[in-house]
Amino acid sequence: MTALYESQPATNVLLIDNDPESLPSVQSTLARISGVDVAIDHVEQLSSGLNLIRRKKFDVVFLDHLAPELSMIEFYHRIHEISPGTLVVVFAESSKANIASEINSHASFEHLMVGKIKTDVVERAILRVVERREMIAELETTRKRLQNILENNADALLALDSHGEVIFANPAAEQLFGFSSTDLIGEVVGFPLIDGESQEIDIFDRKRGGIRTGEMRLAATEWGGREAFVASIRDITVRKESENSLKLSAKVIDRASDGVMVTDVSGNILMVNPAFTRITGFREDDVIGKKPSVLHSDKHDDHFYKELWRNLLASGQWQGEIWNRRKNGEAFLQRTTITAIHDTSGAVVRYASLFSDITEQRENEQMIAYQAYHDALTGLPNRLLFLDRVKSSLSRIRREGKKLCIMFIDLDNFKRVNDSFGHNVGDMLLQGVAIRLISCLREGDTVSRHSGDEFTVLLEHIEEEEDAVKAASNVITALSESYLFKGEDLNSSVSVGLAIAPNDGEDPETLIKHADMAMYQAKERGKNQFQLFDHGMNERVTKRISFENQLKRAIERQEFTVYYQPKVSLSSNTISSAEALVRWTPPGGTVISPAEFIPIAEETGLIVPLGEWVLSRACEQMLRWHNNGHDSLVISVNLSARQLDQRNLPEIIQSTLLETGLPPDSLCMEMTESALTQNIDVTTENMLALKNMGIKISLDDFGTGYSSLSFLRRFPLDEIKIDQSFVRKLPSDPHDSAIAATIVSLAHYLNLRVVAEGVERDEQLEFFRSTGCHEVQGYLFSRPLPSNDFEKLLERGLDFSDGVCDS
Repeated sequence: MTALYESQPATNVLLIDNDPESLPSVQSTLARISGVDVAIDHVEQLSSGLNLIRRKKFDVVFLDHLAPELSMIEFYHRIHEISPGTLVVVFAESSKANIASEINSHASFEHLMVGKIKTDVVERAILRVVERREMIAELETTRKRLQNILENNADALLALDSHGEVIFANPAAEQLFGFSSTDLIGEVVGFPLIDGESQEIDIFDRKRGGIRTGEMRLAATEWGGREAFVASIRDITVRKESENSLKLSAKVIDRASDGVMVTDVSGNILMVNPAFTRITGFREDDVIGKKPSVLHSDKHDDHFYKELWRNLLASGQWQGEIWNRRKNGEAFLQRTTITAIHDTSGAVVRYASLFSDITEQRENEQMIAYQAYHDALTGLPNRLLFLDRVKSSLSRIRREGKKLCIMFIDLDNFKRVNDSFGHNVGDMLLQGVAIRLISCLREGDTVSRHSGDEFTVLLEHIEEEEDAVKAASNVITALSESYLFKGEDLNSSVSVGLAIAPNDGEDPETLIKHADMAMYQAKERGKNQFQLFDHGMNERVTKRISFENQLKRAIERQEFTVYYQPKVSLSSNTISSAEALVRWTPPGGTVISPAEFIPIAEETGLIVPLGEWVLSRACEQMLRWHNNGHDSLVISVNLSARQLDQRNLPEIIQSTLLETGLPPDSLCMEMTESALTQNIDVTTENMLALKNMGIKISLDDFGTGYSSLSFLRRFPLDEIKIDQSFVRKLPSDPHDSAIAATIVSLAHYLNLRVVAEGVERDEQLEFFRSTGCHEVQGYLFSRPLPSNDFEKLLERGLDFSDGVCDS
């Protein structure tokens, strides 16, 4: 024998033969088989052999056909019931051909019968066992290898019968489907079974939830002698996600609003997206294979690009702003991020540039910054920029030991321009003022629109006070010249205040405040002039501010009293109405004259809440007098220019009448001619609304204005009051007598009631009786009285028994 069998295990042989010569013969034959280790047992009886086979595994049983206990066929079946793999060899003489024929005709017998214990028969039997064992070993090795492949295959493997029922599943299949092989076997798959078919399938992930994607390939095979298919399923979920992510990334890049450019490590352009073309105008064919320098503008030098590459190589990324040019040559500003892309080894393989066009954004930012520091109407620096420049200039003059001047300019009577000509003309006037200011000052001076019709000027590097005075004189001269608007000349003037640093202040706010004070001083002196700040102004302004604060608190605390002065009817010689006049009586102090606080209340706007309070108290008091039997009395209440400028004035008065219960025809609103000129359109609307409510309207101080006769025709008046300046010299002054008589006659002609105020002497009373004046008012009858004293006067009445009043 060859060395092929040297590693085979021992072959167990059983000899069943009652012939004493058989054992030595078999042993001799077995000994001659090279390389095969044989262990032989010998029994004489079939029953003994069967018992031995039950206890021990034998590879070959040699049997003499002459054994008497059982037939050969019966014995064969007995052995194979006990040891199915054992080879049975029957020795028989050739003369027993009928036995050989019987055995050889039975296809299920594993034996060989030729002669009596012949050497070649024994050797062939042993070789057959060895070869069979070797084949089984090889099959087992192959089985183990296949099993190892099946169990360790990363792909899920399923064996399916022709109906799609699972008959085998490897561990990878258990892992993929989340079921044990026991649970999988017997399940029916839901996909078609086609040999060579490759398809993607969805798999429910029982462990993690969700759906995973598998790539399945089918191959027809045979399994256990029947038609079957092997399904190889690979989990490609991660790959699909990567593919989808790449597709999504490509789609995002294609649809991105930002431009994308990818280059190789040498800077050659490999890819651009549609946004790149939209922003730059360069198509893909224009730039592929070229360097990014095709986009360079002339706004950066070589040093800029060297620094860019140095930072990019050092850190792997660069961010910043670059001026590039479009295909049409137009420069544009882009915000750019350049990033190095590495391979798995860490080497740089690509550079990706992501950029956006921020040209318009930068222009908008610059516009917003400009608007934040410049006046929209005139284009001049606004208050913020002016303060910043003053602050910087102050720092310089401290170092250089020089001076600067703040000029505060206010247009005189600008409100009248707006009211008379409209806000469009007012805006054009402001623009004209700005142009003239720039032209009449030095190039380095800063002109600013402070607010409304106020301008400020920063004069730097002045040597002496005279330099500032000369500049102020130039401003007044330039701004006093008439302006031509729509073919008409418009005259305007300005008042100018000057504050010089460091003497008048060392910070911007203080200097501007002091220049403002000086400007108001110039206005008080008659306007159209300039005034240098002096520190006495500060004291006066401080007192003024203190007084304003006291007045504000007094209104909040209602420290006021309404006094009443009677108006006397010359036809009935009785009190026909009363004028409500306000007095300020601080707690524990003396009465403050209206001449002191009314102008300040007008200027600050405090007259509005004060006037509403007076109106309410006067209406309440008049209603009480009506209820006491004086129901024919009318109460007169003054309206200031500020109140007349309120568009909701009719609603305020109507609400007061409803709250107090006073009838509208028992109320008369008095207003001066100068108040009517502040805002004619709004005033006219308010007066018509009051007239429609049934309220009487009286024009006070008639004759002191500029357009009295036109006013009488334009406004819905009920009465006019002759100003006491025309009454004071009556009847001795023929000029005043003529004016007073003319006013009474004009009032009669216009069907208006007329009241003479300031009557203090009997001859004045008689003069107005003779002219047909309707009512008179003055100290001849009574000074303004508190409500209690006025009520006593009503109860006592006036005595005209001697032709004059005796109160």
